[in-house]
Amino acid sequence: MDFSLEKPFDVKESDIEKPRVIIGVHPYDIIALEQIDKLYLDSQKDDFYKKRRENTIIIGTDIQNVSPRSFAGSMNTNVTETGFDLLLTGLENKYVV
Repeated sequence: MDFSLEKPFDVKESDIEKPRVIIGVHPYDIIALEQIDKLYLDSQKDDFYKKRRENTIIIGTDIQNVSPRSFAGSMNTNVTETGFDLLLTGLENKYVV
């Protein structure tokens, strides 16, 4: 739903069919999206979620500067081969798609 704090009781249905692109999603977030997909597309079907996911393009990117505090590697979420439409990998001064 869409709403404004200036008009707190003026709530409107969102335009869920509006396409969108999310750029720069790290592998651990892509894996998290896949887990949410299992929940809302398989076990507890949500038609609103399904429409939004169908209208969303995910452009992932490899992790360039890993924090010493990152535990993505120990959780096997530092790389993924699924869950995205395109994946960008930085190589010195260019990117490979």
